[in-house]
Amino acid sequence: MEIYRAVELDFQNTRSHPWKEAEHDPACRYHDFRNHPELIEASLEDFSPWSRYPAITTFYEMLREINSPTSRLETNDCAFSGITRNTKNPRFSQTKEAKGRLMVFFRRLALNCYDDSFEWLMGRFCHYLNETEQNLALGVVGISIAPTSFKKIKRNGKSLILHFWAWGDDDDGVMKNLNRVFKAIQEASGSVSQEISDSLASGSL
Repeated sequence: MEIYRAVELDFQNTRSHPWKEAEHDPACRYHDFRNHPELIEASLEDFSPWSRYPAITTFYEMLREINSPTSRLETNDCAFSGITRNTKNPRFSQTKEAKGRLMVFFRRLALNCYDDSFEWLMGRFCHYLNETEQNLALGVVGISIAPTSFKKIKRNGKSLILHFWAWGDDDDGVMKNLNRVFKAIQEASGSVSQEISDSLASGSL
């Protein structure tokens, strides 16, 4: 699986955490999955039409883990295109693709406001993602940055965005590859969270 720093996908406008509703669609709004994990499956409109595939179950499980009481991470936003025709990426000959994104950050919000700690977070995600699914040729994760206003602490910082892609010659093939991408992100998130705990305990973060 290819991992790269997706500079071209960096957000130019500042996002908020939490946010109220999306400008393009008032029906899309922020949900606090830390306190209301039961809303994960009920509120993700982009994902629900594809819920028959194991990949979507994996994504829901990943969100529950990242937002669980034992996690050192938190999510802010996610999106999913569903399965579409591959008309824009000549690197892959497969006829279909799926793509989306997941925004994550330190649960200890102040850490997102320091360049050193945020660079550490991005570097550790790159490290762990590069260690997983090395034989997956039809999956990509691009890592970008979103300037973020953390309202609770009244400070500006950054969030990490994990953009994901998978390809295949049919719907089943795309979703099988996407499931592998999601499992890799899930594994990396767990490893990063544990390393944050260890670093905080030792005082190195």
